[in-house]
Amino acid sequence: MAVNIAINGFGRVGRLVFSKLLGDKTFEIAAINDSVKPDILAYLLKYETSQGFPPNLVDSGPDFISLRGKKIKVFAETDPAGLPWKRLKVDVVLDCTGRAALKEQAAAHLAAGAKKVLLTPPAVDYTAYTGLDTPFPAIVYGINEKTIAPADRIVFAASPALSSLAPLVKALNAFAPIQSAIINAEKGAGGMDGKAVAAALGRLFPELQGRLAGSALALGTGSAALIAAVVKGRHISPETLNRALNTQGGSPGPVIPVGEELFQVQIAAPCDTEASYAVQVVKTLKYFAELKAGPARPGAKAPAAKPAVGGNSAAKPGALKPIVPGTTKSRAAKKGEKPAGGAKPADPALPRKPLINFPK
Repeated sequence: MAVNIAINGFGRVGRLVFSKLLGDKTFEIAAINDSVKPDILAYLLKYETSQGFPPNLVDSGPDFISLRGKKIKVFAETDPAGLPWKRLKVDVVLDCTGRAALKEQAAAHLAAGAKKVLLTPPAVDYTAYTGLDTPFPAIVYGINEKTIAPADRIVFAASPALSSLAPLVKALNAFAPIQSAIINAEKGAGGMDGKAVAAALGRLFPELQGRLAGSALALGTGSAALIAAVVKGRHISPETLNRALNTQGGSPGPVIPVGEELFQVQIAAPCDTEASYAVQVVKTLKYFAELKAGPARPGAKAPAAKPAVGGNSAAKPGALKPIVPGTTKSRAAKKGEKPAGGAKPADPALPRKPLINFPK
């Protein structure tokens, strides 16, 4: 039986994953939820820069888009708890909205009846998906997907930059152990620059902690990274390095001996490419969907859906509303009462405190 998928957020990542899922009989796309009207979503599918569909195959109506004549329901619900995931028997929600309040939003999808939620990286607080003390597991398929526990109902598909560079770093370290490395990368659409990627890689590969540093570049491409590393080994040359990294997309540069069995290498790598990231998301989605439910992690607590401020005014009473940065107020401030102790009410102009603070 096919896995029922709902896509929440039909931006570029959502559309690219959508295109990958269509050719896989493992999945059935039950619905899309996005604030943009279906005719605009259909237009974006037709004229996607490099991954679009032939225009004559895409159509739309007041509440659907269709591809090759197959209609897919489109909702415009701002409150995930108000979505009909239970009625549609949704197995996994792929949340590609990039919202800041991911923890609350993910729990709301579960409250609406979804069995599992796969989150793509948030655009606002990129530290939340680097793998550093995340509230849910951050997964790079091919590296650590087996760390997903059977009881996990919410996971992150780690950022495009991390998903691109982690397999390359793993292959390099297996071929010639990394003694030290600097990750030079732009801060692209996935929100991670070289510093954030280096910190995340150190967490992903504990044996490399303290050996990686990062810097931010400003090349204007949004998809470039350069790894400068000192590695240990014998018979290391551009040819042997190229063979070792051939399947990971890296392009080795000069290899310079710097000591006994020590070499400095440079590797240019694709970074933050959304099309390849969509492939990683689908692989993670398939593994996550097929994982049988099991006992909870020791000491783990199920995420609770907490009421929040903002969102759709037409939502049902008691339903969750997504947190919007800058809208959180105390109850006393709402009612016009003075807060206890003479404290000042929360300033609605101030941004929300990030869910996770990136360590300095």
